[in-house]
Amino acid sequence: MSSQLFSSAVAVSLLVCSTTAWAGPGTSPVSLTDAALPLDAVASVEVDGPNYDALWQDDLDRDRLGQAWQFAVPNTVSVTPFTHGTWSFTADGRLLWQLRVIATESLHLNLGFESW
Repeated sequence: MSSQLFSSAVAVSLLVCSTTAWAGPGTSPVSLTDAALPLDAVASVEVDGPNYDALWQDDLDRDRLGQAWQFAVPNTVSVTPFTHGTWSFTADGRLLWQLRVIATESLHLNLGFESW
């Protein structure tokens, strides 16, 4: 896969959460069914990527001190289902919240939630 295609795939990440935390045995999560809206119909939030040169220097400094390299760098945002994303109803009447996360300057994303 070309690096541009890979970057494009990473650039538009889809975070889909449903009001049901998990699917029961033998069923798929709502987010993986046809109930999810098409990507172009879902609101997005864009986040800046890290300064990789500075992170590399920090890791070299940590290495000299015998410390472990960094795994992830926090990028705090204020995003809630009340302020961002797109809500829709599924065929069985459940609510589905979807949000696209765009991080064009990031190599990968790790999502952490303060409260769930």
